[in-house]
Amino acid sequence: NLYHLTELKYQELKNDFQYNLEVIKERDNDIQELTDNMTKLNNILKRKQEEVEILQEEIKLMSEQSEKDHEKHKTKYESLLEKIDDLKQENKALRSEETEEMLRLKSEHEKQIGILQKVIMEQESITKKNEAENKEIIRKQAKELEELRAEMAGKVTHKENEKRDLKAKID
Repeated sequence: NLYHLTELKYQELKNDFQYNLEVIKERDNDIQELTDNMTKLNNILKRKQEEVEILQEEIKLMSEQSEKDHEKHKTKYESLLEKIDDLKQENKALRSEETEEMLRLKSEHEKQIGILQKVIMEQESITKKNEAENKEIIRKQAKELEELRAEMAGKVTHKENEKRDLKAKID
């Protein structure tokens, strides 16, 4: 009878031990799966971070190009203004003489001033349009970067919470 009780206890302990081994094995598998998922997410995050850095560099280059374009248009604008001033001075000098040739030159200078003023207005329009387009592109890319960062941070936080919860269950 004692042998039978001992055998039953032994069998019960053996079954408990087998069950505990299975639970540990399942948890080890779960931990490995979470670790693999975490590694994958970290790799994705790293790639996304590289994409973010590339986009930031593109934004920087676009901003620099926009500034260069603006400077170029500004220089051209200032040059055109100087030409207008020069032409106005020439017109002033021409007014003092009343020969037919002088009147003809005056008319030509006024036409040139009109053309230059038109060019200036077109350049100002182009500059404003380019600045608006560049600002919109930069704004959109900055928004996309921020959304991407938020999405990846949420995923990483979620997986870390799952890993922490599973580890707490194991402990």
